[in-house]
Amino acid sequence: MNPGRERTGEGTRRGTEESTMCKRENEGNEQQRELEVVFAQLVAIDRARNSAEVDLAVNTLLQAIGEYTQAERTYIFEMMEEERIFTNIYEWCSEGVTPQIDNLQALTADDMPVWDRIFLRGESIIIDDLETVKESMPLEYDILKAQDIYSEISFPIWYRGKLMGFIGVDNPRVAKSRYFLNLLAVVGGYVGNAWENFR
Repeated sequence: MNPGRERTGEGTRRGTEESTMCKRENEGNEQQRELEVVFAQLVAIDRARNSAEVDLAVNTLLQAIGEYTQAERTYIFEMMEEERIFTNIYEWCSEGVTPQIDNLQALTADDMPVWDRIFLRGESIIIDDLETVKESMPLEYDILKAQDIYSEISFPIWYRGKLMGFIGVDNPRVAKSRYFLNLLAVVGGYVGNAWENFR
């Protein structure tokens, strides 16, 4: 046995463990900062005095949600109630991701019938693997596939018992984002309230 070599091995293991702990701590601190940005923007939306301040807060909020979930794109659709048309009105994209907002200006409820029914029940949509919903959500599958989306989280925006639209998160780390869903439901309520106040 070589005592010097053994001590060196122990030192290497200890160094690796410390490095891993520091990495986890840094990741935790970064996630905490991202959550703080989310909460700050909810406060900003709540205190907004005009539609311009709402727009600024919502765009910053979408970026914070995207960065927290490590998504490629986050966005908001507003629903025109009488026509039952969904229009993409806000969008944030991570670096290198192609914006889709100009291509998504007039989706009808008939274009996304399964999602429409789910949203009307007040429920969220979580898709870990797009291929698993090819049969159960064929129209929605085609829309998402055309945008190179392979995982998805979407949740409705409600205000006073009325569906007003939905927020979507494209290609997030779904396992991580599940813990974020309760907060996302709160986000929908804040956005719905702001829209109602400044329409």
